[in-house]
Amino acid sequence: MKRIASLLMLATRSTLWKAAGITLASCLAEAGLFLAALSGWQDTVRTAYYEYSNPMGLEGLLMQYPLSWCFRIGLVLVCAVLAFLGWEGSSRVSYTLRRLSVGHRALTLLWAGYGFFCLLFFWAAHLGTLLALCAAALPRLAPEFSGPQALFLACYRDPYLHSLLPLDDCLLWVRNLSMCAALGTAAASFSFQRRMGRRAFAILPLAALSARCPLFLVSNCQDGYIEAFFQAHGLGRYFTDYENPGRTGLPKADNIALVAERNGLRRPLYIGDTQGDYDAASKAGVPFLHAAYGFGRIDRPVPSVATFGDLPDAICRLTPP
Repeated sequence: MKRIASLLMLATRSTLWKAAGITLASCLAEAGLFLAALSGWQDTVRTAYYEYSNPMGLEGLLMQYPLSWCFRIGLVLVCAVLAFLGWEGSSRVSYTLRRLSVGHRALTLLWAGYGFFCLLFFWAAHLGTLLALCAAALPRLAPEFSGPQALFLACYRDPYLHSLLPLDDCLLWVRNLSMCAALGTAAASFSFQRRMGRRAFAILPLAALSARCPLFLVSNCQDGYIEAFFQAHGLGRYFTDYENPGRTGLPKADNIALVAERNGLRRPLYIGDTQGDYDAASKAGVPFLHAAYGFGRIDRPVPSVATFGDLPDAICRLTPP
């Protein structure tokens, strides 16, 4: 227990004040934008041709400025702080880790839990800030928008507020908690990979993607290649299943169908970057998404993404619930 307490103290001394500072700054920026919208609201809008009434409501205030960007930027910075925890560049941290003689797996799991709670605090801080701002603005709303249900309705109507407080939307609660867990784990894994001298910059977006939907890997390679890849880069935890012709003796199309059937996938989507990937997915009867940032082109118009970061939105669009 003393060893665990020492590791947690090491993590808090190295990152807690930074994460708290970023959280405070992003919440203050969010509050500043909201108050600017509140003070600058115009009840009557005049144009060159007509004039119309513009009564103040919570949804209008929340959508006046991009408040969600304060959350997004703050989230990226907090994840970066957590990911840089325990790097060999910090001699004091490295010395402490060597003295405690803790296994890398145990340390990664412990710091993943720490990161999870840091991200929960970040989420709660933004939610509390937004609810407090909305409550303070209620007396200044137009009479038709200031009823006792105003805040409750805003939680459903405004996308950003609803994402922070999903109310009875259980899937969003699960998504938010899963994202916190995945990002906390990814940050701890990133730190581990760097301490081992490996490049780990793909882990964070991959972990975020795996938190939103299960990932599977089907590739034309010999048996043992995927396993070696997972072991070398520590990415196996983000994939639910995989297959290759070296293990089954089947072509890629049959392996795609096999993985979909084996895992009970009702709405599979194959992501690839070559014509062969498209042909195999089509033969297997699976929708295809072209990773245009890869190495190949497709001979017909298909849904595509230009960057890895575009994948989550494209997947949600092509595989609706």
